[in-house]
Amino acid sequence: LFRGILYRIVEGTLGSWAAVGISALVFGLSHVPNPQGTWQGGIAIALEAGLLFAVLYALTRSLWLVMGVHFAWNMVQGPVLGIVVSGQSGQGSGYLKSTLTGPQWLSGGPFGMEASMVTVALLAALAVWLLVQLHRRQLVVAPFWVRRRLLTARQLVAVTGNMNIIKVQRKAQQRQQLPRKHHRPTHHRQQERIFVPQVARNLVRHFLQRGTALVLVEQKLGIIKHGLGFKAFGF
Repeated sequence: LFRGILYRIVEGTLGSWAAVGISALVFGLSHVPNPQGTWQGGIAIALEAGLLFAVLYALTRSLWLVMGVHFAWNMVQGPVLGIVVSGQSGQGSGYLKSTLTGPQWLSGGPFGMEASMVTVALLAALAVWLLVQLHRRQLVVAPFWVRRRLLTARQLVAVTGNMNIIKVQRKAQQRQQLPRKHHRPTHHRQQERIFVPQVARNLVRHFLQRGTALVLVEQKLGIIKHGLGFKAFGF
């Protein structure tokens, strides 16, 4: 009832932390009307068993585990040790007969050992450790307004990401549609020179017999020794 219904309803609206606190408080106060119930016992139940059972359910999401622990706890106190369970009777009865003595804050008084500060301290410490594990494992459910804000932010990020992808795709399509510029390679630029057939070069060498005149003409005309042509500089 407290974990299967109340906890789930509160967690769906206010989140895990509120669900743990509210379910633990209601669970503890529900023991106050018992025949030997006291406010001390109700608050003690809320701090120890209420917190412990709520955190166990938050970690495992198993009602069977919580019910098993609760059943074992009551069975050990009543039928085994013979201790009063949650102030349900004036005297405990069980396989063993146990008597709790000492001040009420230490022994629990008529409510039983669950109202003892020793029991509260031990089980509350265990519940706090489980709360830390719950946070570290990132199993905490945020309140509904935080979840709504995160969902809106994720949707905006998704829409923005899709828009960026569409922009990139459009730019790629535009680049493919643009006419490509013709870049002539460097070796094609060398063909801009005026090429002279080998026959013309032989004729020049035939008519200019003197070596000095041939050198002067070659320097003036810019005949390329490694190619077939020369670059015209003009006279």
